Amino acid sequence: MARLAGAAACRPSVTSAPAIQVAGLRKKFGHVAAVKDVSFTVAYGRITGFLGPNGARKTTTLADTARA
Repeated sequence: MARLAGAAACRPSVTSAPAIQVAGLRKKFGHVAAVKDVSFTVAYGRITGFLGPNGARKTTTLADTARA
């Protein structure tokens, strides 16, 4: 039977560093600023979600974070 590596095996040796860190994220569509100066940090082992109404630019923020 194969053993699967746990989440701890995927963590770097220095866990004090954040898993995700975003500072001053901005996104424009033409002259319209869709996202202005968004900053956040996600620690290793944390489950984090974005909450907000439709049109709050949650998907835009996550898509641009993934591209960085």
